[in-house]
Amino acid sequence: MKISKLLKSVRLYGAARWGADRFLSAGEFLKRWVYRSVCRRELREREVLEERPAVLVVMCAGGIGNVIEATPLVQALRIRWPKCRLTILTPYEDMFGEWCIVDEVCSDRAELAGRRFDYTFVPFWGWHGFPENEVGDGFERGEVFVSRPALGKWFLRNERDYNVDLARRLGYRGPAPWSYVNVRKPAVADELAEPWLCVLPGGKTDDRWRWKRWPNYAELIGVVRKEWQGCRVCVVGTEDDEVDERVFEDEMVVDLRGKLSLAESAWVLKHSAGVVGNDCGPMHMADAVGARAVAIFGPTCVVKNGGRGKNVVITAGEGCQPCQYGEELTECEAGECMRELGAERVFAMVRDVLGRYLQG
Repeated sequence: MKISKLLKSVRLYGAARWGADRFLSAGEFLKRWVYRSVCRRELREREVLEERPAVLVVMCAGGIGNVIEATPLVQALRIRWPKCRLTILTPYEDMFGEWCIVDEVCSDRAELAGRRFDYTFVPFWGWHGFPENEVGDGFERGEVFVSRPALGKWFLRNERDYNVDLARRLGYRGPAPWSYVNVRKPAVADELAEPWLCVLPGGKTDDRWRWKRWPNYAELIGVVRKEWQGCRVCVVGTEDDEVDERVFEDEMVVDLRGKLSLAESAWVLKHSAGVVGNDCGPMHMADAVGARAVAIFGPTCVVKNGGRGKNVVITAGEGCQPCQYGEELTECEAGECMRELGAERVFAMVRDVLGRYLQG
């Protein structure tokens, strides 16, 4: 029997949870105190920084969500060095091509050939696609800073905070800025009549992340259409994002999968009455553009992956959640944390949080 179930059986779970939360809060305070002391010592010993350094931020590994959560670091670096030459390397050029914070957006390492940088920053998860000890790239990296925190389910923080910590090592003293993504109006926008609800069924399908996807979107869409007959439902994502095709027999359900660029998807999310979806790249986009959203979490950690805007999180409340940093994630064969979360419960949350905005 799991410890959590044993404590619940003897009615001690609430007290144990309260004690654990107080313990974790004390540990987090101690960790931050030690970290700040080390940073101050490092800054005292460091020479005066250049006024106009050439800075590279590598955002080329992980998923769309990881890249979006690196944008607060880019803004923190601009605040730290207002006159620096700031370059970002990312395959998602469409999301940042019009961003005034950066001087240059590169989508291929070949564009950096022969260049010299004073500092190179590799945000969270970026080391998988850009290891700091790699040679032969054809450009000078300068001093390299890599976000490689000690992960575990006890002392987690949000990913954007881990990334901004890199700027704090060089003197940045503000909070984590808001995430950013380009917004561009798509041609299909003229065919959409307000209000509309965006549904995000996306997520990776490999063995590690397959349980991030919630399987009951078709049932949810049916209930939404019955409750708010004047509200359109837009399914946003890639062509690989699965949803029962029969939902599109309703002319008020619009299939936008694979038909929008990332910046155009951001526009549809931003101007929607609300968003409902699981932990995926477009959900991070919805948070970045300030959309009202109901975020469905299964195996992944809300503390590390959750939004900071108008997001409301719903989970099944299984005792194994989250399993993102344990062997359970790859060994799970049932995905109960998602399967046990019924459409009725998600709809109730959508109705409470978004209902007044979905009236046609």
